[in-house]
Amino acid sequence: MRRSDREVKEFEDIVAIMGKCDVCRIALNNNGYPYILPLNFGMDI
Repeated sequence: MRRSDREVKEFEDIVAIMGKCDVCRIALNNNGYPYILPLNFGMDI
């Protein structure tokens, strides 16, 4: 992680953040070409 001061490590905090979102965006880099993949998701804890 490039900005360790913004890293979220606690499970409860991660779940709270995800609970406020409808879409999760995953950033990837493939052979020097970056792209973002938006994903709809559901959670069952």
